[in-house]
Amino acid sequence: MSHRAFYQRSHTINMRPLAYVTALLATIVLARSKPTSLTTSNTTCINSPSNATVWGNAFNYWIETSEGMDLTRSQLYGSSKNTTKVIPVNGKDRSIIIDTKRTLLCIIDMQNFFLHPARQPSPVGRDVVPATIKMINAFRKNDIKVAWTNWGLDEIDLLTMPSAFLRGFGPTPDTTFGSDMGVINGMEWGRLLMRHQFNSQPWGPLHALQVEGVEHGTDLYFNKNRLSGLSGGLLKPMTPLRLYIQENDITTVFFGGVNTDQCVFGAMIDAYFLGLDVILVEDISATTSPNYATEMVVFNIGGDGWTANSTAIVPALG
Repeated sequence: MSHRAFYQRSHTINMRPLAYVTALLATIVLARSKPTSLTTSNTTCINSPSNATVWGNAFNYWIETSEGMDLTRSQLYGSSKNTTKVIPVNGKDRSIIIDTKRTLLCIIDMQNFFLHPARQPSPVGRDVVPATIKMINAFRKNDIKVAWTNWGLDEIDLLTMPSAFLRGFGPTPDTTFGSDMGVINGMEWGRLLMRHQFNSQPWGPLHALQVEGVEHGTDLYFNKNRLSGLSGGLLKPMTPLRLYIQENDITTVFFGGVNTDQCVFGAMIDAYFLGLDVILVEDISATTSPNYATEMVVFNIGGDGWTANSTAIVPALG
């Protein structure tokens, strides 16, 4: 199938027993110290410059220095200089330092249903496609996985879909998820946001790019059944995207796609709740909502994580 869902479980699970035992012992010590802002004087498990501040705990921490916020957690995961990149960001931090081995680019809902001009007259989603392509190619070049996260429902999803979702995606019960969209501009669009349908595949040049990436192993394709690809309802609480992140020690996720204030924000806030580092890439994100909706997302993600632009990220990746 041209845009098949892809996720291959690791053949081995590296639990890093020594690292985790060390971290556990360190956490017990740190429990008697300040819970959030830690310095080298009250932690022995995390080595950092004398002028640095450690945020978090031995299992999940950042190191704040004058150069920026170091997100690599290098002493827990063993980062190398070859996979470390300094990325300019907007806001109070000048930059963040990432480890490409544990970073993911999540592209959300860039599908025909939301972008094709036959259904969506507004060009705002299509306008960010060129920058999105450049971003994807830059991440591939640096061996950072690209996760295409799209609506792709199955019959079980339809049986368990909440009323609010059904009403939000169709004016009547007969025109919401799973309904036949019929022929539009001579093209059979298939059932609304079901898997393997024309309306649910990536739009325009993104489709070929996604197929190419999955075939070459640089990209992954994840179906979702909620706004966020990290939560899937009572019957599917562990989504494929969440499982991939968990099993591959992903700690940092860049987000882009449509709509900024809906599915993109939903995925980012879920990632934030899970303790991941979240970065909104503003110029590869778009929405047809009023401007204040985007302003809300930028304001909140600026506090929960960071915002950035591909025009700064791509050159920094090299």
